[in-house]
Amino acid sequence: MENRAWESGRAVRLVPAEALAEFKRDYIAAAELAHSVGTSARSLIEALDAQGVKPITGPGVDDGRQYFFERVAAEHAVARTVFPLGEAARF
Repeated sequence: MENRAWESGRAVRLVPAEALAEFKRDYIAAAELAHSVGTSARSLIEALDAQGVKPITGPGVDDGRQYFFERVAAEHAVARTVFPLGEAARF
């Protein structure tokens, strides 16, 4: 059963908290991961691509607004990458 609520006179779909927690556990936004290692999302995406890690969604994939990656693969790839600040990522 789909949960809906009314907001400003429009029906909106509600995402269960468990589903949101599961999504956050499994996926990470490029911008969030880039921020955590002190680089730009563009640099991060290029570094992940060079290691064969592809986004699951985003502008170049399905016209989504932002890039998301499978969390474990992206974090492992970032941990092996040295960014301009000269420090490897630590999770």
